[in-house]
Amino acid sequence: MAPPVCDGCNCDRCATFEGEGPCETPAWVLDGQGRRVSPARAPRVIHASMRRQAERVVLEVRVDVAQNTATQPPVLALSAGTFFRRGERAVFLDAERQRTFDPIEDAYRVAIGFDARGDWPWRAALVLPGGEGIENGFGGAIPAAPGEIVLSVPMEGVTRGTRVRVGIARGADVGEVEWRGRAP
Repeated sequence: MAPPVCDGCNCDRCATFEGEGPCETPAWVLDGQGRRVSPARAPRVIHASMRRQAERVVLEVRVDVAQNTATQPPVLALSAGTFFRRGERAVFLDAERQRTFDPIEDAYRVAIGFDARGDWPWRAALVLPGGEGIENGFGGAIPAAPGEIVLSVPMEGVTRGTRVRVGIARGADVGEVEWRGRAP
């Protein structure tokens, strides 16, 4: 019997399907016991760049994500207004509300740090940028968008010339630096 397929939408229809489920691009494949099958490989940064947009620097990160990759909030949906502010570890869900998300052991996110500090204060979910950010209401694992995705990360308080670095975090651990650049 083939494992059921789930796209993470909680529609309840996938549990009765073998192989291909009702959705075009399933995000999670489950084993016979209902556990998520591990992705074939960890996500990797393909390229990144930064541009200045008014008082913010927008970091754009192109990431290759394998099918069945789990991610977690914060979701940086431009329509939701989420952004990071230098000196703050929490993500701003809007101009006034902040939130932190404890790392989930097997969830991958883009990690952003500054060379002058040596740490990785910010993390962003591996999701398509057109979402609404409703996932920021909980701290659970969500399906990452498979394939090549581009994340747009708005950052306030990043001055010109600041060295920014990007890596991939799995849970609390960040692998190697996969991209470095200077803020415009």
